[in-house]
Amino acid sequence: MKIFLLLGLLTFSCNQTQSKPLFKFSKGSGDKIANADGKVFTEADFSGDARYRIEVFNKEKEIFDFKLAQVKRKMVDHFVKKDPASKGMNQNQFLEKNVFNKIKVSKQQIEDFIKENKIPAVHVNDQLRKKVEQHIAGQDKAKAIDSWIQSKLGGKQIEIFMKKPERPKFSLPSLVGAPTYGKSSAKVTIVEFSDFQCPACAGAVPIIKKIKKAYPNDVKVVYKNYPLSFHKKAKTAGIAAMCLNEQKKDKFWDFHAHLFENQKKLEIADLKSYGKKYGLDQAKYEKCIDDKKFGKYVEQDIADGKNIGVYSTPTFFVNGRIVTGALPFEQFKEIIDSELL
Repeated sequence: MKIFLLLGLLTFSCNQTQSKPLFKFSKGSGDKIANADGKVFTEADFSGDARYRIEVFNKEKEIFDFKLAQVKRKMVDHFVKKDPASKGMNQNQFLEKNVFNKIKVSKQQIEDFIKENKIPAVHVNDQLRKKVEQHIAGQDKAKAIDSWIQSKLGGKQIEIFMKKPERPKFSLPSLVGAPTYGKSSAKVTIVEFSDFQCPACAGAVPIIKKIKKAYPNDVKVVYKNYPLSFHKKAKTAGIAAMCLNEQKKDKFWDFHAHLFENQKKLEIADLKSYGKKYGLDQAKYEKCIDDKKFGKYVEQDIADGKNIGVYSTPTFFVNGRIVTGALPFEQFKEIIDSELL
């Protein structure tokens, strides 16, 4: 019996090695991607899927950014070797002595970072402060490298011949009734899909504030609810925010910030108590929450988000161009500025 079993396994193994690979790679032809069982798949078969477009962009950008970093690395190596002061030093020693020598992270910078990013006090200790210090120092070193390369180029620029990946652009859903900040005539509309229980969404609040301050006339911000299924209090918080917006549209963004500052206190009683500081018809506001008056509105926001590729929070659309995650202000600025050209 064991011999027959062994022979069977050997036969199976041989058959496996003789089988052809699943994929056969051929020379590209137009927008064709694959031909399987007589079915030809083209780019159009995939590009209608929002998630596909987003993931392709993310991978293309990852490769593009990696190549840019390599260009910068080569430029650093080039200029270090040319500099007479580098004699007897390796690259790191030269940079520490001549480029990074003025970088010093102050205690105030560390505390400001903790405050701006709303890191809970329970997590703040010497170990965390050290990590924050290293993070800030890393950013400062990257900026110092850029400035140093620019000084060596004498006003010239590095010419890049690679095509920069373009963020997928989507047609926005209806924004009627959505809380809005900014002028209706603004050239750029940022739609924020967010979740009041999401820590990363709370981290986006100071970034949005910077955007509002930097572009008071050119940017309009619109809020859409996207409570994630595992955040059990987020949907009710979204309903409460819409209940407040119904009465005091000019107070929505204050309330928006307040909810993110109090993510651990989003019980219905908490949400009702928060309304008292905004001069509402309190009875009407509380009834609105109890009746889940804006429940279907929030559900429509979720459906709208899914239709245009939202699968995590926060997700933003800058004139329809998708931005996943709370990117640093500088990256939002780059996208906004390109839309204002």
